[in-house]
Amino acid sequence: MDESSEGMIVMYQMKRKIWLAMTVAAVAMALHMGAAAAEVNHAPLTDAEVTAFEEAMVEVNEKYTMGKEKPYNNRNLNLIQNTIVGYNSDRLNYKDGVHTRYVGVAKIAPYYTGMYTVNSMGGYSIYFSPDIIDFCNQLDSTGLVPLGQSYMRDMTRYSVYNCSQLAFLMAHEMGHGYDNDFRDVVNDMGLNADIRRLTVKDVNTWTKEDAKVLEKIFSNDAASIQSEYRADMTALDFVSRQGVYSGAGGAMMFFHRYGNYEAKNRDLVVDNGANAHPKTSIRMERVKQYVINRSHGRVHPHDDGTFTFDGQLVSPPPLYDAERVDRAYYAAAQLAEAVHYGGYIDIVNLNDETYGNQYASDAKLAVAICDNDAKNRQNFIVIDRIGLGAKQTMNLLKKQQAPKTAEEKYLMQMVKIVNKITTK
Repeated sequence: MDESSEGMIVMYQMKRKIWLAMTVAAVAMALHMGAAAAEVNHAPLTDAEVTAFEEAMVEVNEKYTMGKEKPYNNRNLNLIQNTIVGYNSDRLNYKDGVHTRYVGVAKIAPYYTGMYTVNSMGGYSIYFSPDIIDFCNQLDSTGLVPLGQSYMRDMTRYSVYNCSQLAFLMAHEMGHGYDNDFRDVVNDMGLNADIRRLTVKDVNTWTKEDAKVLEKIFSNDAASIQSEYRADMTALDFVSRQGVYSGAGGAMMFFHRYGNYEAKNRDLVVDNGANAHPKTSIRMERVKQYVINRSHGRVHPHDDGTFTFDGQLVSPPPLYDAERVDRAYYAAAQLAEAVHYGGYIDIVNLNDETYGNQYASDAKLAVAICDNDAKNRQNFIVIDRIGLGAKQTMNLLKKQQAPKTAEEKYLMQMVKIVNKITTK
């Protein structure tokens, strides 16, 4: 690739940071080639054609926009991904004529770009920037602390709080593929013939005119905004099917810090005419309303590290891997799911062999809702992790000691709330 080509790539990256990587890649490739077009039929794209095109775009993206180093798989991201797919196998592993099977893999881009982005090839392949992973892993929830000063880059502790953010972002991208956003936009814009033509061409022969087709698709603001709203809700639905990661909690955590960072830096504002996204504040309010609706109005999350349940104020104390804000979002969202599903209370050691140590470290306990009984933990909802040892917890529950610390008082408050859910 010559210097002018590299300069063009940089120009596009600077002018349109939030563009999908596939657009940048296609434009970069197109600089070397002449125009070509062959008219084909205008029938709507089939699932097979969309999948073939997404496979081609993965090839283009990794060959031309990722540099010499290829994106790499990450065990922690793969664990989150496998969990989401596993609990949605009835929807993500088959085709029903409306939705597309999700078969992609989540990968980390090999370099830092200064862009907190997660891109997907229509849901077929998902790329996390290292920046956004560090952003989600920060212990500080304000979104204002420079990366590297307060975070857990290696994710060795598998915090349910930061992993819930990554689970929401991943499920959001899965939602784009599941809801066939790319196919629908292409067909609605009448560009299906162009995409069909590109699908049968060798990607190495794509032209500058071919790149313009992609630019049209990803500059469709109205379609982009609506698909983003839909992907948010689809993500909440996907993640709610399992009981450890919190889709709504993760979304609120992320939008909280994302909005703060955006307000200070303004370089994350994406209403720039290229793959526009809704305002972060609106997306946040939609997720809060989801929590309220899910709980039938019993849970109301706030942005100050508190929430209310049946009008009762709850202020979770911070844990070593979460500030009050993150923990409050998580617990509020999980309580809403508990109200929605119902069940039985149990105190579960998430560090035992049933779950492995990926959900909680240092032998932390969790207040959980089980769908059947305390011995059947096939389906459950973790309300929150508890920063107390097993003996200390049991002494509190058996009323052999009175709660004194903030964490002890929080546990007893949550137990009373959960009992209200399970006895109604």
